Amino acid sequence: MPLLLMDAEYLPPLAFFAFTARAEAVILDDREPFQKQTSRSRTTILGANGPLVLSIPLEKGKTKKTAGEVRINNSRDWQRVHWVSIRSAYGKAPFFEHYAPLIEPFFKERYSGLFEFNFKLIELLAGLMRMPVTFQRNSGLSGEILSKALDFRQGSPQYLAEQNMPLREVAYLQVFSQRYGFVPGLSILDLLMNEGPESFRVLRKMAG
Repeated sequence: MPLLLMDAEYLPPLAFFAFTARAEAVILDDREPFQKQTSRSRTTILGANGPLVLSIPLEKGKTKKTAGEVRINNSRDWQRVHWVSIRSAYGKAPFFEHYAPLIEPFFKERYSGLFEFNFKLIELLAGLMRMPVTFQRNSGLSGEILSKALDFRQGSPQYLAEQNMPLREVAYLQVFSQRYGFVPGLSILDLLMNEGPESFRVLRKMAG
């Protein structure tokens, strides 16, 4: 899979990066119609009380927006709340102290656009896992390039086909494994904080 077209998700789930692990390049779509209450603005981590959903508050406005037009509502102190939750969930994880200084700035610097925030965070996470993949935006690309991309946006036929042929579940040791057993479907943060440099290997095993 040399080229994929995907959504820009917030601290994406493992499946996002497992698909990405098969690609050489990924186009993140900033032109798609934005869908509320999806992984574009929310993520799930594992805390002491179980799975915890973190949602980015968004500015209200016209009903129909593209992903690139959506703005974050920074009147709420959501960044501090999210980082406190992440630190509480993964502060005792093996690799938290190693990666936290690189990720924490995203929860201090203000971003106005949701797409830009997600895009830069995805690039950072892929880099931390040493994934040999490049990311680019949909806008500005020619139709010829886009026609060569496999559509892995949520709800697309290709994405749904993959859901009917699930990725392999690869268990790893989580902070609260003794309490909950292995919990799948979490943010990539869960894998990164627990497995560190081995994260990419786990994703490759998931992708088969």
